[in-house]
Amino acid sequence: MYLQSSRSISNINARTVNAVASVLQHHRTPTTKGIISPPVSTKTSKSVATFCQSKLRIYTCRCLNVSKLCRFQQQFLQGVPKRRFLHTSLEGMELKKVVNILNEFANTSLAESWDNVGLLTEPSAPHSVRTILLTNDLTVPVLDEAIEKNADMILSYHPPIFSPLKRLTQKSWKEKLIVKCLEKRIAVYSPHTCYDALSGGVNDWLISAFDMKSTKPVEQSEACGEFGCQVDIVLETADATKLVQAVTDKSVPRRITTSSLALHEKTEQDVTRVSVSCSKSDVSRLVDIAQSHPTVISIEKRQIEKVPLVGHGMGRVGKLTSPLSVGEAVARVKTHLGLEHVRLATAPGMDKVCSVAVCAGSGSSVLRCAKSDLFVTGEMSHHDVLNAVSNGISVILCEHSNTERGYLKELKCKLSSLMSDQVQIFVSETDSDPLETV
Repeated sequence: MYLQSSRSISNINARTVNAVASVLQHHRTPTTKGIISPPVSTKTSKSVATFCQSKLRIYTCRCLNVSKLCRFQQQFLQGVPKRRFLHTSLEGMELKKVVNILNEFANTSLAESWDNVGLLTEPSAPHSVRTILLTNDLTVPVLDEAIEKNADMILSYHPPIFSPLKRLTQKSWKEKLIVKCLEKRIAVYSPHTCYDALSGGVNDWLISAFDMKSTKPVEQSEACGEFGCQVDIVLETADATKLVQAVTDKSVPRRITTSSLALHEKTEQDVTRVSVSCSKSDVSRLVDIAQSHPTVISIEKRQIEKVPLVGHGMGRVGKLTSPLSVGEAVARVKTHLGLEHVRLATAPGMDKVCSVAVCAGSGSSVLRCAKSDLFVTGEMSHHDVLNAVSNGISVILCEHSNTERGYLKELKCKLSSLMSDQVQIFVSETDSDPLETV
């Protein structure tokens, strides 16, 4: 594995030199003379210490495996105050393949109808993804970090493009971000509510702060598969083949089936039903095609019934394995989210918490119908908190993104496995909630 950096190593002291020398000695192998080789112009007789002190602008590192590489980075980079993250020459994956993996992990159909999920910025092909930066929000510091780490892709939980953009200029900070992503050839992908609803997603991670007997979604996700509507066209059998050919379009997803019916009483002809499953937006086009055939007897449109997607849905609710005091529940939330402070509204007379409902982010609309002793979410309106407390439900508020960000560490492991470690994945170090308690 090869690493390169084009930035000079500055401010290197004796301690750093000794540390580097120790690392080099530790990773020396029979097949190489060391994992750092100076450029051709450097005399081979120079010692490691002299080489480092010379502050050469280019160096090449060789390492046998990822674990050794990580140990080298940890030991060496700690001693360099101004450093550039080393970009490995991992093979990487084409952007299209990475997007397919992300969509298979959490289908975009899980997202809420108002959301904007999926691939949001796409550099021109070919675009190989070797490094992905995970963040809760795409901000200026996060983008600078992505550039510093040579990221080819940013997975931003919240979509940086939400409201439609009419232009891309330097006037607003969001427009500037998107322009810079395109200039630096950085793809941007956003999952947002896909991960909220996903079984094993953000809300399952959030409720894992507690020991639960069982959990279920507060709002069950439903789907009708690939198609949402069906158009049944009955026509004379002699013309059925022509109709099937007319409605067959490889560029438009459709499923076509035919079935023979009994002799039609009006026409006294053999008739066939052609059933076309399609998207809702495709229905009117299919009807127009059907009406252009003179032997069509009837056209019926219907929406395909949705079925529950077991385990998927917004929020989570369940019973605790054993009751907790409100104080103990607060302590568990703080520990799980790594917070020193949260906001608490305690329901009058509540001694023990036996059930919990959670919703990452803004939970008012989802938790409104949940039945539990405690709500845990990022933010709720003043009146929704009053309503919950009046109904005997205590509320813990942690600020919006604090209830989401911790999931990124779990996500890193899951995506690394799905991508067979062909892509480096990092969790942003600069991403944070904009609000803090002072």
